[in-house]
Amino acid sequence: MGSLLRSTRVLTGSVIVSSRFQLMTHCGIDHAIVRGVMYRADPFLDDGNHNPPKGWTNPYEVGVMRIEPEGTATFTSGELVAHFVQAPDYVPPMCS
Repeated sequence: MGSLLRSTRVLTGSVIVSSRFQLMTHCGIDHAIVRGVMYRADPFLDDGNHNPPKGWTNPYEVGVMRIEPEGTATFTSGELVAHFVQAPDYVPPMCS
């Protein structure tokens, strides 16, 4: 899951949207919903026990989500990076 914090449109280059984003990390980096569209992490990131990877905050990491025209997205927060692919039919696992 995740949420846009503030949107900034980029009018040049190949990036469609670059937005401040709060990415849910509690059960690892599995997916993000951006502007109503489901994206699946590629690859799934965790510590081996479905917790955030080392260096990521729990339960959220604040950073920037870049949505690319080819249906991919990249989340960055400092040196932390997660890649996503558009997956409209993906049903994320339960996280508790």
